[in-house]
Amino acid sequence: DAQCQCRPNFRGRFCDEPSDKYCSMINCVHGNCIFHDKDPDHYFYCECEPGYGGPNCNVDIENLCSAASTGSAPFCQNGGTCTVDKIDPYRAICLCPANFTGPNCEEPSCSCP
Repeated sequence: DAQCQCRPNFRGRFCDEPSDKYCSMINCVHGNCIFHDKDPDHYFYCECEPGYGGPNCNVDIENLCSAASTGSAPFCQNGGTCTVDKIDPYRAICLCPANFTGPNCEEPSCSCP
């Protein structure tokens, strides 16, 4: 029975699974270690469970968004969705619906007649 000789940080019958050693180094707190073959600089990344974000899936999005809210108004208004900023994973941002814009989706995006 033929066996593959795996590259460092890989294992499995077809050498397509991230090694436990490498995955434990990146420590996906609330997610899974995933192999990414399209980016040679970042072979592995954490795929987060719903409700979590950040490079290690250690940011609770609901808590982050609640902390970003001021007063009784939600952080993201008008149907916007609060999520984790890809550049700064400890910062909440709003993904606005098509008809709203602004940091908190507070502005209509067009002044249509």
